[in-house]
Amino acid sequence: MFVEVEGPTALRPDMVHALSFSVSPTQVETSKGIERCAAAVGSVWSGSEGHVVFLLRSLERPDVRRFAFADPILSAEELARVMDEGLRFATSLGFLMERAEFRALDAEQKGERLRRWNDLRKPNKSGAEQPSPEPAPRSEARSEVATPEPDIKYSESGSAVVGRVALVRHGDDKPGPLAQLLAFF
Repeated sequence: MFVEVEGPTALRPDMVHALSFSVSPTQVETSKGIERCAAAVGSVWSGSEGHVVFLLRSLERPDVRRFAFADPILSAEELARVMDEGLRFATSLGFLMERAEFRALDAEQKGERLRRWNDLRKPNKSGAEQPSPEPAPRSEARSEVATPEPDIKYSESGSAVVGRVALVRHGDDKPGPLAQLLAFF
């Protein structure tokens, strides 16, 4: 049985047994109403005990809820069974989950899955929606928009001027004395 608990959501890569992510955001009824959410289920094994955690991430506000399996997990076989139960729990909320795999992946794929987990578990503090924790498309084509190098000028004292602040007037308002003074530098 999964119960909502407070606690850490960080994962040690050497202990991760399996990770599964929702394929796409889903509408979920929460205490705040119906929200678009993403989900993930992860299992870790320390060698003597295991843990399975389900994360429910709101995509409309900075909120992550953590659900953990309530009973102790004392064998790797039991960990696999509880991971399947965690996937069924996610499915019961309406999520379509991808395959739960981790240990058989190469180092780059493991790193990508851990980055997705970290993106999901860390809500954006500003309240703006972060990109959905879906895998980034692999594309060799890079954007052709180049960032210009800053025009750095050095003063006699050796300090660098990286840029200037542009002042904008709204309406017929005349800039204040401080704004006029700053316009010269």
